[in-house]
Amino acid sequence: MPPTPVTDTAGHHSAHAQRSGVPAPRSLPLDDIAARFRRNDLVVSVADVREYAEVEALSRAADPHEMFLPVTADVLAWFADQNPHGPGFVVIARPPGGGAVVGYFLFYATTLVQTVAGVDRTVPAYLYVNLYVSPEYRRKGVFATMFAFGLEVLNLMGIRFAYTVPNPRSSPGFVKFGVPWLGTLPCWVAPALAAWRSLAALTSWGNAGVTAARVSAFDESMIVTRNRSGVVRGLRTPEVLNWRFARRPGIEYGIWRIERRGSAAGCVVTRVMTIQRRRVLAICDLDLDRYDAAAIRGTLGAICRQTADQRYALVMVQGGPPDPASRRALWRAGLIHVPDRLLPQPVAVLGGDPQQRGSTGGFPPLNQWALTPCDWDVF
Repeated sequence: MPPTPVTDTAGHHSAHAQRSGVPAPRSLPLDDIAARFRRNDLVVSVADVREYAEVEALSRAADPHEMFLPVTADVLAWFADQNPHGPGFVVIARPPGGGAVVGYFLFYATTLVQTVAGVDRTVPAYLYVNLYVSPEYRRKGVFATMFAFGLEVLNLMGIRFAYTVPNPRSSPGFVKFGVPWLGTLPCWVAPALAAWRSLAALTSWGNAGVTAARVSAFDESMIVTRNRSGVVRGLRTPEVLNWRFARRPGIEYGIWRIERRGSAAGCVVTRVMTIQRRRVLAICDLDLDRYDAAAIRGTLGAICRQTADQRYALVMVQGGPPDPASRRALWRAGLIHVPDRLLPQPVAVLGGDPQQRGSTGGFPPLNQWALTPCDWDVF
């Protein structure tokens, strides 16, 4: 099996340039793979674009308590066919004879940046998300068959790392199939009450010469740090960020250009959403040229003042730089670390080499990763 292409990032700013050695999923002998996974009661395959509508119909028919956000044909095309990281694929399951789709599983491309001996290298990777099986087909091995099929496709593509951020109901299944548990990402919150904002202003919240302007898209000037902190992190380029946030169907994000005294200071992505019946300003990406308390206070304060009419109760930051100094900066900026045991759903990350059961693919524990919601499909 050919090794996963790994490229020094110096001088490269396009995700397309990093994936030149990875074959497209549909260029593989999919019929041969499907024949190996065929069962008497089930046929598993890679969905054609024309089958995305069937997947959407199954998703919309699901119990709302099980489906956080129904997947649509437009979203599947965006993930799998319009992704600057590379092409993805949707695994579907049907009964024999061409019956209706009874299960689906999305595998989509991303790019990780890993620092090895002081050198940044890009590594093609995949996420697997949006797993669903019809209730009448559960406990029959449909999940296992679709997952094994998808991993075999990744193997033939030469992918050596794939990961997921599952809901608690799915996590035991992935662990059972030998996917390493990498850890959980930290969650930080701050109240968004008027009294708290007034108090925070006395401690320099919003008083660091920082301005935030909402814009419709990213440009090169907004990518100021390229996420250098952390041994492993997601690739950030205007092309990648515009695909992820400006062009995602069905969800509106706030994209903010951050300046400090007239000079570029980074970018922030926000989304107002309801979590456990509370309206929350979720920080989906926070990329600043300085990651200290004053910069964080000034940035979030500037955004909070402009979005106060949306009446959210909390500001939430998940993941981010893993080093102790960055975590102290969040605390000093007024955010409180929430222990996993108090969260309704901790952000757990599982992943490894699709070809080697139990292998992490040479990646370190999650406490050395700098991931944000930009790097997984929850927000």
